[in-house]
Amino acid sequence: MGPTRIPQCGIATVTAFAVVAAIAIAPRCAEAQWAWRDASGHVTYSDTPPPADIPPRQIFQQPNPATMPAAAPPGRSTKETQERDANAEKRFDKWFKKRQEAEQRQEAEQARRDAECNRLRGRLASLQMLGMQVLQQDPNGGAPTFLSDQQRTAQAQQLQDQISSNCN
Repeated sequence: MGPTRIPQCGIATVTAFAVVAAIAIAPRCAEAQWAWRDASGHVTYSDTPPPADIPPRQIFQQPNPATMPAAAPPGRSTKETQERDANAEKRFDKWFKKRQEAEQRQEAEQARRDAECNRLRGRLASLQMLGMQVLQQDPNGGAPTFLSDQQRTAQAQQLQDQISSNCN
């Protein structure tokens, strides 16, 4: 029998094996939030806390408190906590609805002001046109009359004052 050749493992083969092993082990390690050494020296990984007889100095990994679900405050049952949360949610919904209604009222008021400002600006523009004669309707139902230049100037000034005080 001749010499037997033993295949040599290249770095690529070892690397591939290491990657596969890491992938196979990763899910278990990801679930383990606790790690401790027991009395016999064995390291235990678990998603539950260690037994009460393990001293704190033997625990070398524990979950981050920020990622743990919030526990009910002492003296409160889960039902009381759920009721409190439901009441808080109702209060928030009521506050949010009031806020939305206030915003809608504010938007409607702004739209009304914008429309009034546009109306005032339109009237001012028609009064300021050169050579234009403006008819003024008699509020008592009489015949309309033309405005004099002085009347037109006075009305234009009133409109300008209203625009300045009420419009952006």
